[in-house]
Amino acid sequence: AAATELRRHCVLLNNEMHQHSSGLVFYGSPDTPHRTPLYRARAFEATHAARDRHWRGARDRLTECDIVISHAPPLGIRDHYAFGDSDLLGDDDPDIVIERRRCADGSYCTTNGSIHTGCIHLRHALHDVSSRRNAPRLCVFGHQHF
Repeated sequence: AAATELRRHCVLLNNEMHQHSSGLVFYGSPDTPHRTPLYRARAFEATHAARDRHWRGARDRLTECDIVISHAPPLGIRDHYAFGDSDLLGDDDPDIVIERRRCADGSYCTTNGSIHTGCIHLRHALHDVSSRRNAPRLCVFGHQHF
C-alpha cells in the first residue's frame, strides 16, 4: 500500500519538464556519459553526439524551469573520480575519452590517476543560460557510474 501511494506522487522526467503543485518547474534528464568497460550496466548512457544534441536543444526549456535534475553531474562539479590506472578508461568512443580527460577550460584533468567524469554538454548548457534573467535556480544531480 505504501509503495502504491508513493508511486502516485512520483513523476519520471525523461528529458522533459513538470510543474509541481507548489508552482516550481522541474526539468529532468536521465542521460549520462559512457563509462569504462568495467561498468557493464548501460542504463541511460548516451553518446557524446546524442548528449550534445539534447543539451543544445534543451537550453530554451532550461530558462523556463526552476530546478534542473540530471543523472550525471556537469563536468567539473563534484565529478572527481580517483582510480589507480588511467588505462581503465574506455576507448570505444574517442570523443568520450577526450571529454572525460579534459576540464571545461580544455586543460587535461588527469592527475595522479584521477579524472573529472561529468557531462560537458550539461555544463555548457547551464553556463549558457546562467546569465539569462530566467536561469534555473538549482541543478540537482545523482552519481557517476564507474
